[in-house]
Amino acid sequence: MVQVHTTPGSAVIQADAENILCHSMDMRKLRARKDRARVYPGSLPRCKSRKLIPSMPAPLSISVLIPTFNEERNLQACLDSVSWADEILVVDSLSTDRTVAIAVAAGARVIAQKCVTIEQQKNWAMPQCSHDWVLIVDADERPEPAMEAEVRGLLAGGDPVCSAYEIRRQTIFLGSRLRFGGLQSDRVTRLFDRRKAHYPDVQVHSDLVVVGKVGCLQAMMIHHTCYNLDDYITKMRRYTTWGANDLWRRGRRCGWVMLVFKPVNRFINMYFLKRGFLDGFPGLVYAGLSAFSLYVRWLKVWAMQQSFKRNDRWPDGTRIIHEQAIIHGMVDPHVAPKE
Repeated sequence: MVQVHTTPGSAVIQADAENILCHSMDMRKLRARKDRARVYPGSLPRCKSRKLIPSMPAPLSISVLIPTFNEERNLQACLDSVSWADEILVVDSLSTDRTVAIAVAAGARVIAQKCVTIEQQKNWAMPQCSHDWVLIVDADERPEPAMEAEVRGLLAGGDPVCSAYEIRRQTIFLGSRLRFGGLQSDRVTRLFDRRKAHYPDVQVHSDLVVVGKVGCLQAMMIHHTCYNLDDYITKMRRYTTWGANDLWRRGRRCGWVMLVFKPVNRFINMYFLKRGFLDGFPGLVYAGLSAFSLYVRWLKVWAMQQSFKRNDRWPDGTRIIHEQAIIHGMVDPHVAPKE
């Protein structure tokens, strides 16, 4: 308490004392407010709830796997269509053309591995990829440009909900785009988490076995099946042998009913029921060749039966057809089988 005595000139002194007193009280109030608002190190202001924002997972990378054998005609365009990938791995089945040189020049990682079957080759190649999420693209396929943004979006927040994704395909046959004949529903499961997927032990056209949900991408792949009839016949010869081996291993046998009605049924189904006729003359050719391919596959099963009954053997004494159904000498599926 400051006491001020009234003496001559005391009015001035009293005014100064009052100003000092007021200033002191204001400073104390200001310091009290600052102390109440101060946040000391290691402490948090009190609140009813503390909701911490979780950190976002890092985006996942993608590996593109391309199995090849003598694909110098197709490979460059395929590589260009997936140049956005974090890694491109080309697993080559000992090509004799410029396939490997084209892949190396494009900056892809190349591994040469002798191929027993296509599915075994893919199963072997998946662990060789640098990333868990893998997109398998055949050399005659071209992902649409929109696939880059869609795949990046799926992997941007870590592992997606689905373990794998189907991709719709648009078929180009002898230069013509086919939209009917069953091809309108053509889908293949190619984008997947390699930790949750594998191919079964069959030689041709097997579906990926996936643990978990399977989704479907909006972006498509363009599939160039063949450029001329020689390409188709070469591929058909190889695929019908693989298909016959798979049928034999599953215990399937062929009689005249199978040989006659299965190919006819396929043609009717593709050309009429699934409206292949809307694709014009290319639709007719495609349905006819597909039926013929099925006929050849079952014809080979019938030929295997006859060889088995006759106990035919190779010059080294090995039985040509045996219960395990592998045609002797068909170690490399790209080598023409002995028939």
